[in-house]
Amino acid sequence: MRKILMFLLFILIGCKSYKREETFSKNEVYSYVVPHRAEKILYEKMKNFDNVFLELSFNENGYSFFIIPTKKNDNEYFGYLKISNSNRKILVNSKLYDLVFSSDVTLGSKIDLSKAETISEQESGTRKNEDEGLIVNKKTPIYDRAILVSFDKDWNVIMKK
Repeated sequence: MRKILMFLLFILIGCKSYKREETFSKNEVYSYVVPHRAEKILYEKMKNFDNVFLELSFNENGYSFFIIPTKKNDNEYFGYLKISNSNRKILVNSKLYDLVFSSDVTLGSKIDLSKAETISEQESGTRKNEDEGLIVNKKTPIYDRAILVSFDKDWNVIMKK
């Protein structure tokens, strides 16, 4: 009996609950680094602009970067993503530049959650709002001064425009 009481006392006194800290912070930055030869080519294309951000896309051939000159990233949007709110940065010549993914525009949208449907509602064909969709005015950016640099999977240059 004494052993049971000691065990229960040990459990009650020895156990603590810990508050789990948030693993994602809005101020946390995810830094991306490319091989030196790719960094050098990106820098050569970027160095004449005061302010740029980069769009990265992936395909079966490798990687493509659009170097996009802007006046100020604080006021610039990429689809619905405010560039300055992207926690992704790419290191080029010892400086971090804002980085967005092409999928941010393809998949990212401003949505109206009141129109969101469960999977079973979608499959049954019973829509809550037949005439109004979930996505609100999807934006597609067009950048006329963007510079394209593409690399194969081994980071050899395929194209520079």
